[in-house]
Amino acid sequence: MSGAPSGRRGIALLGALTALVYLYLALFTPGTLALSPFTIQDDARQFQSWMPRLTDPRLLRGDPIANYWHAMSPPVYRWLFEAGAGLGLDPIMLGRLLPVPLVLLSLWGAWRLALKLTPDPRVAFFAAAFCLAYLVHDDSLFSATPRAFSAPLLLLALNAVVARRAWQAVAWLTLLAAIYPTSAIAGFGILGLSRVRRGSRLPLELEWRALPPLIVGAAAIVLAALPLQHTSQAWGPVITLDQAMTMPAMNRPDGRSSIVNASGRIAWVCSPRVGYLPEALPCSWNIPGAPAIDALLMVPLLLLAIRAARGRPDPQTAARGRLFLHALVACSLCFGVAAVFAFNLHFPGRYTQRILGPLEWLATGQMLGAWLASRGRAWTGAAIALVAVSAATPLAGLVRPPDPGLLRFVRALPPGARIGGVSEELAVIPALAGHSITAAPEQAIPWHMGYYGPFERNLQRALALVSAPTQAGMAANLDAAYVVVDRDLLARSVIPERYHQIVPDDADAAQRSFALGPSALQRAAPRCAIYRGPAAWVLDGACLRAPG
Repeated sequence: MSGAPSGRRGIALLGALTALVYLYLALFTPGTLALSPFTIQDDARQFQSWMPRLTDPRLLRGDPIANYWHAMSPPVYRWLFEAGAGLGLDPIMLGRLLPVPLVLLSLWGAWRLALKLTPDPRVAFFAAAFCLAYLVHDDSLFSATPRAFSAPLLLLALNAVVARRAWQAVAWLTLLAAIYPTSAIAGFGILGLSRVRRGSRLPLELEWRALPPLIVGAAAIVLAALPLQHTSQAWGPVITLDQAMTMPAMNRPDGRSSIVNASGRIAWVCSPRVGYLPEALPCSWNIPGAPAIDALLMVPLLLLAIRAARGRPDPQTAARGRLFLHALVACSLCFGVAAVFAFNLHFPGRYTQRILGPLEWLATGQMLGAWLASRGRAWTGAAIALVAVSAATPLAGLVRPPDPGLLRFVRALPPGARIGGVSEELAVIPALAGHSITAAPEQAIPWHMGYYGPFERNLQRALALVSAPTQAGMAANLDAAYVVVDRDLLARSVIPERYHQIVPDDADAAQRSFALGPSALQRAAPRCAIYRGPAAWVLDGACLRAPG
């Protein structure tokens, strides 16, 4: 790979291998050639929970969970799946196929950007491959959610920024704002900073010819983000930082949406929601040294930014050396403002992690690639190893329900049937079976209290339902036509761990109740079961209400 043509062939090979490996994981049962009918991406269980309506309008009618995630889906994102459904493509299948073009677009964008950052195609290949290695080991690209579009559109926008094509950058950032506004806002900051120069009268001056695209861009980004802001207002108010610190889902290190570290303090440095650092090693796992490791990964980006700040960028082009500096400044400013107004401007980490993550690995690949390129064969071996490892090991974040029979059974229930209970299997039912559920831990995202408040209460009622010692107590908490309960809960009184991460007091209370003897639901399950699967049972609500 001594030149750009060889680099392009290497990039094409890397993209093709990654896409093929992903498609196998997404479409087939691992280890076989049997099609996997119910595979879905992890976070798609939230954002795709309303999409069965696209193929059957009778489904999920009036369901608050489906309504909320429909409101949280930006219009452009919704239009994509609506167009697919109009062409006869099932939305869940489209979600499984969507990562392929996004992976290829991200790799192409990283390659084109890397070529602008370094004159050596071998170094550019290494930088682009490093960037892709990061992206395919973070589940965003594979998530089938709005954030899946962040990396490819951002990389294309940054290409235009470095090439000094302001109007092209505005176009990409406007599209990004219509799908994932936080990345677009930070990207617009990078564009603005790229047009600041050392002045003759002032230390820094804005290029006058940059004003028209910046003014138009700012207006376009605001207008593109307004529809999502409008639809989300109906679910307000947004939680405050003080409220978040009273919620077990957020104020505990093991919470479902934790914003604290092991000592219980707000984790401004390292947290998936409010932390500044991109999480290569998840700090939420409380692994000793994780924050330090994540900080070390920023060193190449910081070194390149410091070099630019000292006025000694790479002599080929001044703009390319300052990209990392502009990214750090823009992201830091956005992070600071979002932290002050938490959480009205979304979670602060969304303004840094989605931008600095790809860039820190691009910078690392650039510096390491330059070092290896000077060592001949060492570079070739490292490049081959990097292609093999990154292409063969994508972390696609796919969920495969263990009991397809349960989903087929639920699909056959009347369209308006509502399903309650306590089970790991509940989370996939809206998207994959098209039926309403009362609540499931996967959809428990604390942000808008108009959604989360009732949702949390439904989780609490579900735990009271399955653990009530009397038939009257069970009936008082039964608000669904059918109840899905894990076999482990029925047989051994084991409450799924994720309930402890969201409503720990209620989960502990249910566990104490189980310790006193079988609950009313456990006693009634054998006579009320209408489906008995390997993972969970479906119980008839009318039977549970009737005295045994």
